Amino acid sequence: TGEATHWTFHFTETQEAKLVQEPVATVKPNHPRHYARHNAPVDQKVPPPVVENPPVEYGSPDTFYQKGKQQYDTQHYQQSFNYLKKALEIDPTYAKAYFALGYLYGRFDMNDPAVRMYEMSLRFDPTNAQALNNLGMRFEKEGNYDDALDLLQKAVALDGQNPDYEFALGNAFLDKDQVPEALQAYQKAVELRPSDPQIYYEMALGYEKSGKKQDALDTWQKVIQYSSETEMSQNAQTHIKFLQEQS
Repeated sequence: TGEATHWTFHFTETQEAKLVQEPVATVKPNHPRHYARHNAPVDQKVPPPVVENPPVEYGSPDTFYQKGKQQYDTQHYQQSFNYLKKALEIDPTYAKAYFALGYLYGRFDMNDPAVRMYEMSLRFDPTNAQALNNLGMRFEKEGNYDDALDLLQKAVALDGQNPDYEFALGNAFLDKDQVPEALQAYQKAVELRPSDPQIYYEMALGYEKSGKKQDALDTWQKVIQYSSETEMSQNAQTHIKFLQEQS
């Protein structure tokens, strides 16, 4: 489960990240702890040509934001960036464009500019649950668990029916060794999305960490039941075997 957005998810080539410049704006055995969150397939394509003198376009910030979204969804990242920058040139307080740039940078693992863009988005729209969640995930990835938890709990408070927010909150709690709180968040996440193997994977690790053997075994079986990923299923089987061999 990745960062939350209403944009289409495309995991793409790192070469195109070089086209994007920052905008000017005023485990126990075989524990791949972040397996479910960070191993994404990468397509390899040739970057599209850049138009040196694009035609002048006119519109509102929202118009350019929508054009940026359309370009992103068709994997034209330089054009998406340009439209989002145009939106901010018209209105430097346009929070949605900052959020979109944060998401765009995040897709290329450009953590620092992604953080700055999410922070700018929240400056102008502090109740954006998606921005709170995604910035919290960025802090969690850096090991800044206190700030991550603060942001993720705010996201859940704003939208308690989003399983992605509960999952991200559980991950941050587990990374900080607050296992009961992590398990509570994972339980809410699977209630909202009961067939997600990634949630069960992290939950099973939490049960192992808390010494709840039978709960861990049952949850690893859920991973196998719902996962279509060979590596994830094999890891679950390894954990099951390990637990069954314990006295």
